[in-house]
Amino acid sequence: MLERRTGEAMKKIGLLVKIAAGLAVLGVVAAVGLSMALRKYLPPEKARELLLTQSRRFLHREVKLRSVDLGLLSGLVAKGVEVSEKPDFKAGRFISADSFQLKIKLLPLLRRNVTVDKLKVSGLKVQVLRRKDGSFNFSDLLTASTAPAAAPARPAAPSAPGAMPFDLKVSEAAVVDGELSIEDEALGAKVRVSRLQAAAWNLGLSSPFEADLSLAVDAQYGGKTYDAKLAWKGRADYAGGNLSKMSASSKKLSLEYAGVTLTAAGQVRNLTAPDMDLRAEVGLKGATMLEIRLADAHLSSLKASPPPDFKGELEVVSKGFSTEGLQFLGVPKVKVPEAMVRYSGSFKGGDLKIDSLIVRVPPYARIDGKGSMLKALSDKPQMQGELNLSLDTPDFKLSDLPPELRPYLQGAPAGLAVPAVKVQGKVSLAGDTASLAQTEIVTKFGKVTVSGSARKPLSPKPEIEASVGVLLNTPEFKASDLPAALPAAVPKDFVVPAAKIEGKAALKGDRLDLEGFKVATRFGEVAVTGSVSKLSSKMPEPDVTLSMRIPETRLADLPIALSTAIPAGISIPPVEASGKVSVADDTARLSGFEVKVSRFGKVTVSGTVSRLSSGKPSADVEAKVAMRVLGLTTSDIPFPVAGLPPKIRIPDMEIDGRVELSGEDAVIDGLTVKARDSSVTLTATAKKLLAGRLEPDFQLSGKVKLPAFKSADIPLPNAPQGLDVPAAELEFDLKGTPDVLRPSFFGATVGKSKVKAVFRTDQNSKLNLLDPAKTDWRQWYFYMKVSTVQISLDSLAGISPATKDLGLKGSFFGQIGRIEGRLGAMSVDKLKGYLVFQKVGAKVYGLDITDFSGEMEADEDSVRVYRFGGPKLEAFEGRVGGERFKLWVSAKDYLTPNPKVELEGEFGYVDLARFLEAKRLYAASKASLQSAGAPGAGPASTATAVSQGKLDLKSTLIVRQLDHQNLNLNDIFLKTELVDITPELTDISGTADVYVGMPVKIPGNESKVDSCATSGGKVNNLIQFLRSEPSLKALAGPVSTLNGIAAVVPGLPGINTLDFQFVDTRFTFKKGVLTVSGTSPAYPKGFVCSNKTGAAIQGTIDLAAKTVDVWVGGGKGGLLGATVHATGPLDNPKTKLTPGGETCPKDHPYCVRQTGR
Repeated sequence: MLERRTGEAMKKIGLLVKIAAGLAVLGVVAAVGLSMALRKYLPPEKARELLLTQSRRFLHREVKLRSVDLGLLSGLVAKGVEVSEKPDFKAGRFISADSFQLKIKLLPLLRRNVTVDKLKVSGLKVQVLRRKDGSFNFSDLLTASTAPAAAPARPAAPSAPGAMPFDLKVSEAAVVDGELSIEDEALGAKVRVSRLQAAAWNLGLSSPFEADLSLAVDAQYGGKTYDAKLAWKGRADYAGGNLSKMSASSKKLSLEYAGVTLTAAGQVRNLTAPDMDLRAEVGLKGATMLEIRLADAHLSSLKASPPPDFKGELEVVSKGFSTEGLQFLGVPKVKVPEAMVRYSGSFKGGDLKIDSLIVRVPPYARIDGKGSMLKALSDKPQMQGELNLSLDTPDFKLSDLPPELRPYLQGAPAGLAVPAVKVQGKVSLAGDTASLAQTEIVTKFGKVTVSGSARKPLSPKPEIEASVGVLLNTPEFKASDLPAALPAAVPKDFVVPAAKIEGKAALKGDRLDLEGFKVATRFGEVAVTGSVSKLSSKMPEPDVTLSMRIPETRLADLPIALSTAIPAGISIPPVEASGKVSVADDTARLSGFEVKVSRFGKVTVSGTVSRLSSGKPSADVEAKVAMRVLGLTTSDIPFPVAGLPPKIRIPDMEIDGRVELSGEDAVIDGLTVKARDSSVTLTATAKKLLAGRLEPDFQLSGKVKLPAFKSADIPLPNAPQGLDVPAAELEFDLKGTPDVLRPSFFGATVGKSKVKAVFRTDQNSKLNLLDPAKTDWRQWYFYMKVSTVQISLDSLAGISPATKDLGLKGSFFGQIGRIEGRLGAMSVDKLKGYLVFQKVGAKVYGLDITDFSGEMEADEDSVRVYRFGGPKLEAFEGRVGGERFKLWVSAKDYLTPNPKVELEGEFGYVDLARFLEAKRLYAASKASLQSAGAPGAGPASTATAVSQGKLDLKSTLIVRQLDHQNLNLNDIFLKTELVDITPELTDISGTADVYVGMPVKIPGNESKVDSCATSGGKVNNLIQFLRSEPSLKALAGPVSTLNGIAAVVPGLPGINTLDFQFVDTRFTFKKGVLTVSGTSPAYPKGFVCSNKTGAAIQGTIDLAAKTVDVWVGGGKGGLLGATVHATGPLDNPKTKLTPGGETCPKDHPYCVRQTGR
């Protein structure tokens, strides 16, 4: 039975197969037949012409078709499709496609269903242009005029919104390798969409369909290029145009732009009131930055106004990343830590409800909260809820923050380090107020406690009330470690000491109240109480009371390197200061500000400083000084003084005065220091001080009296002995600026001596009293007038052992009406005045000078030294070594480098040995001063200036007797007429005649002569004397040679020891060359003569080259004599001896007088 039934079934199946095969064959035959019939009645060329005609008629543009194929199996296939811009291809190409295929199913048309079996466009290219007027290149296709006219149609039956009269379905739709170019002339932008691949399956208007899309975008705008890629794959339901039923779901959405990627998946339902579930990831360079999740989210509408209601959960998770590379998007460069923010709640009717708010930044921050905000978008939102705060931040620098945040940190240095902070707190929300419970902010330096509230915290001007308690201990650090540049006045090695900061502050609105705010360091304490109002303005207004206390502090302990000129052990006495400072209406006011210095007194300051915000403040401040230094001893001096015993009483002093700042100027008004009968007053003005252009002007006047004292009165262990200083009084009145001294007065009285003078400096002196090291003292030009000179040397003789050794005696007085010159250069340009000397005496380098009387008178051209002898002027007188002398001196051009000096004098007796010893002592003293660099040696420039000067000398000197162990000369007569004398004698010219043993009358006056019976003198060991004197050393060699010859030649007397009757020699100078000769052209040699023998000298000495060419001869004449010729270096000349000497010529005027011829 079973087999029979199976057989019957198989037969039926076989029959069905045969029927199906037959129908298929019939269908193929019918399709081929219909297709052949379609090609017969509508061939491709006719179809092509039909399409071209209709498209041109509809588009009003030129259209090209390369080929058209129409078949039941393939449908409509058009290739080489092109549509021009309006009106033809000369205007450009609008659309083109390589091929277009449209295949429609025929049977569904019977059911009013349009079913497209296949719609495919390959190589589609579209050019879109937006012109500057806002129109597009296809705008004409959207106007009614482009459509063909049609007869009015009868009204259609009403249909549902979005419904169509037929059902359109596309089984398969695709765009292959499409391209869209868009150019906006108004914006100057270009967009190119390329590699467009799009596909859709079962595409319909009322049923879901699948879709896949990918494309690339290349855009140019604003000089920049943008490249992006987009891909989407998902499912959508147009729902016949019903928004409430439309939906879309994304299996994968990816967007890539400049290394940033966005991938998303999820779904949206009901576009009228969307329900959403979405997940997205944002990545950079292949790494995930953010994860975003929107779950169970619902919007009441998509309309922006009024704001739609919302409910759902939003979560954003950071994986920890750097935003480097995103700056082109306007994203600041920051490092975003790992973090999570999750919000769950709703927004309905303008009210925000927070069911849960969770913020996590492990391990730094934790925030949990919930609450609500009624009328959140209004000006007066009402809050309700709480937030729990937990922060634990590490150390960081402001430079680590993104640059975009720095404008909010103006004034804070970028390198400022913020220490690690821990915060635990709770914020309560009620109505329009946020309240912060007592919260501690803890750092490694201490803690700050904060509590308070803020009304309208989200408004531009929240109303804040808060109280703050501070207790911090900051460590010591160097100013150079600070991250900000300090003013140049702050040294880099300045050390900020460790400090303890404590106090309380209350903030209410725009006002801050300070209570017991203190900063304490090892150098003292500063306390502030009061208030600061208008905190939010550019110029807050404090009204505070300051108090400061500084203990006694050694300068060596200060955290700053001081100048080496300041004694290391100096101490600052204890100081206390207090006062009130307030600022209002751009003006600061100081009142009752008092500074007390222990054991010294106080300074009181008051006044105002206005225009604070102008950059050019104007001050009107007064400081009154009232200092009393009473009962102090040297033990109270705040720095050690070597050799100063302790507990020596310091005279009581009073310091009073006033210092004022007025406008841009500072004024010291009569700051006076008084001690016993002495006082010093300083009055000064520093103009433009507050404007940064200091123009100081000062006057320092005073009167100082010093009592007489002796060494025993000086309480010092190493006090100089032998002092006996008479009472003294100083008066001065100095006026000027740091650049110039105006006419100033100085007076001094010591014992019976008195000097008074007025002086000033030149405007171009470049004097710098504020920095003397910058003053060129050589150019310091001064003017002085000495109105009184009254010096009693007797009263000054006992001041010290040194003055006692000088043996000062006598007195002098006078006036100097004018003296000008350069102090540093030791030069005087102009001098006018007189000095009268009365029996002045002193002991100088072993020489006793006494009874010096006379007068020195000077004007700008000449100076004279003389004395009044009744109605006429006579030579001044004095004694040297007890022997009287007379001298007349005058000089012209004495203030120039080439003075001209004339002198006449007579000395009764001269001890040459004492003069030479004084000369040696002077040279040794000068050399010692120069080697030690002592001030007395004078600057190097002075020596140079003197050496460059030249002296002219015209003189007549008579010495009655010159005594020395090697010489004993009588009746010496010296006459000079010399010019261009320098210390080196290299330019000297002129003559110097020397006569010894001559009559008192000048040679040439022969009317009255005595017999000259006395001898001219005696020479003892002449060679030793010549060698001891540098100026005569050149003659020592020849004389020594002659003396040696005399020792071996019988009858020839030596000249090393010689009695002679006269010397007659002339020294002629010409540009530094010295020629030795006689005083008369008839006798070209200089002679030393006696009755028995004689010696002659003739030749030259080059003082510059230090060479000699000299003949020295001696004897009785004929063969009883010899001549030595010395040549070569001055120190070691060569000598040549020749027989034959010199005797005094018998016809010499002196010899004639001696013999009576």
